[in-house]
Amino acid sequence: MDQQLALSYECTPVLETNVASDDRSPSVAIVEIIADFEVTDPVKLPALADTIDPDVIDTFVASTESDTVGALCFTYSDWNVFVRADGTIVVADPRKMNASTPLF
Repeated sequence: MDQQLALSYECTPVLETNVASDDRSPSVAIVEIIADFEVTDPVKLPALADTIDPDVIDTFVASTESDTVGALCFTYSDWNVFVRADGTIVVADPRKMNASTPLF
């Protein structure tokens, strides 16, 4: 039986980027993206490790096949963050709701 993973979100996406070929690790990219949105220095944000282990994010993206379907979803510094197995990061604003949007 072939089952499909179906994930969606209702918060407004403000950025979608893929870090699979980026020089930055996914965890560093997330902190830098959020810092840009908040117009602050990344070191002034809460430690990402207080929300999720950065190694989990980096290992998840680095160790998955390009055709693997999966995602990590968490809230960091009041932003909803979705990390797909292919290295795509979606940052969404939970204060602005829309119709349900598929993550895949």
